[in-house]
Amino acid sequence: MAGEPSNHITKTKYSFKYHINLVCDRGVEPKQWTSFKLNKSVLYLEDSQHRYELSRTADTVGPARYRWAQVLQPHRVTCQLMKTENVPLSAHRVKVLHKSLDWSQIQWANSTVTIADSAYAIKKLFWVPIAQPVNM
Repeated sequence: MAGEPSNHITKTKYSFKYHINLVCDRGVEPKQWTSFKLNKSVLYLEDSQHRYELSRTADTVGPARYRWAQVLQPHRVTCQLMKTENVPLSAHRVKVLHKSLDWSQIQWANSTVTIADSAYAIKKLFWVPIAQPVNM
């Protein structure tokens, strides 16, 4: 069922079993598009063994570009830890697989996402707001 909570790598009430309806664009309003949501949030997707991070790059000149990265040691990068670190995650937490994707290079399907001709079988997803930790 679309939007059904799932318990895979991430143990959070905000993660959902992957379904294309959770990421496909809905309607003509930009705020209903996944690419628009990436302006303020990062999308985390998981297969049976890995967690991936899809984020908008910091570049503001020209069309939006996106970064696809594999999270290193996903069992250690908990939602609690994400509250104390940068989101998108810093370079020591990820292995960047693609650093400057055009939106057309990201293709959503019923059980996969294809990134620049590489398909990933996605099991679950969750969104995390873009953040920098507050140093006290």
